[in-house]
Amino acid sequence: MLRSVRGPEYGQFTAASQQAFWTEEFQVTPASNRMGSRLAGPALFRSAYGPELLSAAVTFGTVQVPPEGQPIVLLADHQTTGGYPRLALVAAPTFRPWPRCPQAARCGSRKSACPKPSSCI
Repeated sequence: MLRSVRGPEYGQFTAASQQAFWTEEFQVTPASNRMGSRLAGPALFRSAYGPELLSAAVTFGTVQVPPEGQPIVLLADHQTTGGYPRLALVAAPTFRPWPRCPQAARCGSRKSACPKPSSCI
């Protein structure tokens, strides 16, 4: 279980997708690599699709969600900018075991109780 905080575009996701992210398990897929862990689980969708997002900064632990709704957790060799909505950010203290998470492993996330997101990341 990884502790996470809401990402910048969290509010763009449907209530059902937000709930699924915090309560459902996701599986690490074979398409994962040093750039990111691709997850399979309940599809996570934005509630309103406006214009495409502009590229924005991403960091180790950013959870991006491409249009098909399967999240990607960015790892050590991640790109510096991305255009997918950033649903969450994994809190650094709980992130250390993640890169060693084997493919097909099941994982989940829970909300962090941080007073300020920046104090946990």
